[in-house]
Amino acid sequence: MRDANHNHSQILFPVSRRVRALRLTVFTSRSLRTGLCVMEAGRRVKSDELWTLSEKHSVKVFFSGSSGFKSLPEFEAAAEVDSIRVAHCNKTWSRATTEQMKEIFDHHKDDFSQLNRFCSVDMPVFFKHMLAELKQLFSQNDTAHVLQRVAGCESDENTKPSGFLKYGYDGEDLMEFHLETKTWTPLTPKANVIKHHWDADLRDLQFHVQMLTQLCPLWLNRTLASGKTTPPQTVSLLQRSPSSPVRCHASGFYPPSIQLIWRKDGEHIREIHGEILPNDDETFQLHVDLDISSLRYEDWPRYDCLFQFSGAEEKIVLSLDKTAIHTNWKGMSPGRGRTAVVSLLILLIIAAFGFISYKKITV
Repeated sequence: MRDANHNHSQILFPVSRRVRALRLTVFTSRSLRTGLCVMEAGRRVKSDELWTLSEKHSVKVFFSGSSGFKSLPEFEAAAEVDSIRVAHCNKTWSRATTEQMKEIFDHHKDDFSQLNRFCSVDMPVFFKHMLAELKQLFSQNDTAHVLQRVAGCESDENTKPSGFLKYGYDGEDLMEFHLETKTWTPLTPKANVIKHHWDADLRDLQFHVQMLTQLCPLWLNRTLASGKTTPPQTVSLLQRSPSSPVRCHASGFYPPSIQLIWRKDGEHIREIHGEILPNDDETFQLHVDLDISSLRYEDWPRYDCLFQFSGAEEKIVLSLDKTAIHTNWKGMSPGRGRTAVVSLLILLIIAAFGFISYKKITV
């Protein structure tokens, strides 16, 4: 159990009272996978991309332990923030998967040492015991089993942060923790006996509540408060023929939570939107078309295309101007596409939190 005098402003590795030998950190994952596809390759990011400061954000923690499978690691963990993989580890190696995380580990050797110990010793022991006790509880004689756990929290600017904690076993949902009632919900009938023991442990229940409602949102907000975006490499105006719509095309931006619109006198007007598509370098592209067939040429200066990240103040505006339009037909200047250079100078703070409560399951 956590020390009541623990300073929440520090990035530490709290220990459940039932497994005081296990010192844990937190890592994240996209979801609680099922079946034997234990770990799915996370999305890799460019060296300078992180997170925006708006819309819904999440920290997720994924752990997976297995026994009896030669093709699966005994333990594996992955960390993601907003579906961006930031760290990945198993019993034999640990690595950061973003340049920012690598720099942090380079400057904080102790943190990397804790990560290595966590992945090579602490968590493999925990999952080994959990798997053995679940096997005994369910009267299983075979040795091949998988235990999964996902935990974390979500937050945005308008709603209260929400936490989640869930276990899966052999490809099926097992138990889920509910914050409002502070109880465990069996997700399969055979888990009813587990609920009885886990609900009776009031100290561990409070431990989970504290981690999911206080520390996880705190660290998520700190991470997002120092977030960063990758501005588009180009925002250009394109046109195939004199009668074709004028396309405003943005490419090379991340994340995809952006606004790309046509405006008249500064007001959003109806246009034809394309879909956000991925680029090969893991950035995105989007276009929006403006039908100019009914527009008078003298009114063109009243129209412009706006690119802006959701919640950001910086924006890129391109006026509807023939000299700025790229074309592949004769009779018009090739145009001058505007290269977007938006500097968003914000430092990254990757905050980790840790929690686990070793549940002594008895038959």
